[in-house]
Amino acid sequence: MAFRFRHALLLIVVVGGLLRLVTLGERSLWLDELTSLQVSSQPLATIAAGDAFDNHTPPLYYLLLHLWWWLVPQSEFWLRLPSLLVDLVNIALVGVVFSHQFSRRVGLAAAAVFAVSEYALGYHADALPSPVPVTVADLPEPLADRYAQLFWATPDSAAIMVNEHHWNWARQ
Repeated sequence: MAFRFRHALLLIVVVGGLLRLVTLGERSLWLDELTSLQVSSQPLATIAAGDAFDNHTPPLYYLLLHLWWWLVPQSEFWLRLPSLLVDLVNIALVGVVFSHQFSRRVGLAAAAVFAVSEYALGYHADALPSPVPVTVADLPEPLADRYAQLFWATPDSAAIMVNEHHWNWARQ
């Protein structure tokens, strides 16, 4: 049974990845992505000290993006690819978390909904340091509360983060 669950979840992740990959480099960069690019182009010491950006965003994403940007061709596609990969982890996390909280069937259903969600497909590729709040945003409210408790002190703090990201995505 666990074997079939893992394979089904892997299939859902692959389908979600293909849906996201198709449009990864089509749009031009938008303001928040340009900010990510600007911050990550600073010297590593400046990023690590938190002096390259506001003090509300932890520097790990920018440090990783700085290193990534040196390894790959500079284009929208390659800038957004790390965010896409994190989103694939989100699909798997949704499946695993919900299978532990409820059942494997519910876990697979939740992962499948997230994998094909219009919101997730529209937001997945943005070069931004915020993958987990997006995951919570696509879940039905009672499930989102349980999932949020794994990552934040209260579901309310997760809702605030989710609402901010809904607002940012809706502005495009």
